[in-house]
Amino acid sequence: MKRMSLCMIVTSSLLLSASPPGEKKLITQIRQAYYHIENGIKNNAYRRQHHSEEEENIVQEATIYIDKQGRVVKLRCSGGSEDSAHEADYYYRPDGTIFFAYLRSANVAECKTQLRIYFDAAGRPVRRLKKEGKKCGYAVAYPEKIVDPREGYRKFCEVGGS
Repeated sequence: MKRMSLCMIVTSSLLLSASPPGEKKLITQIRQAYYHIENGIKNNAYRRQHHSEEEENIVQEATIYIDKQGRVVKLRCSGGSEDSAHEADYYYRPDGTIFFAYLRSANVAECKTQLRIYFDAAGRPVRRLKKEGKKCGYAVAYPEKIVDPREGYRKFCEVGGS
């Protein structure tokens, strides 16, 4: 029994140390930037633009949050129908590159998916965390990455990701 516990501890510590050098620090910085933006939104530190449309029981909404220098810090899209709901939040650095995306989808069959993507300074994904409820092959509805948040806003996040 003791041997098994020690083996599990060693295995766990090896998994933690398997991350590329600097990734842990980058993830911590991304989380700090995320909380900074979310606190700014709560405190009305950003200008908010919102639009929506509804067509045949399908609703789409998009919101951007803009800092005092006119830079988009967050893009949120949401939509759905009477049997599904989708949300996506994209966060941007002051230079305009994406640093984090959080996508969620669910439907009445209890198929749920969450996807978190962390991006490096060049906008390349460095970590993807996916959480699924009941296995049913259901995927997120929005792109994993939106390079131009203003275009994403205009098109309700229905744009290419590259």
